[in-house]
Amino acid sequence: MSVSDFLEQRASTRVKKNTLALLEVEQEGVVTHAVCNNLSASGMLLIVDKEFSIGSELLVTLTSDTSKTGALIARCTVVRLLLAPEEKYITGLEIQAIIDDKGYAIKSRRKKTA
Repeated sequence: MSVSDFLEQRASTRVKKNTLALLEVEQEGVVTHAVCNNLSASGMLLIVDKEFSIGSELLVTLTSDTSKTGALIARCTVVRLLLAPEEKYITGLEIQAIIDDKGYAIKSRRKKTA
């Protein structure tokens, strides 16, 4: 999926997805599944069985509903965590970079400096 495809597809402020996501904790090699409830240009909201620490860096892969666009791969940081019913966690992520199929960042957020 190209950056322009991603941005065009996500032009609205928030898009309800309810799609499966694969999460990988890069530092630990841990992989788990989640459901992406909302996706915006700057972040996403996931329902996860596992608790992640605020500041954890995750590699998130969202599968595509159509063959027209490929999977979305993003490097994200956990910025919010709430306990949900049934021992699940509502996990807010900030997207740091969109990753292409070769593993290169094709769109990244620059951290603001004071």
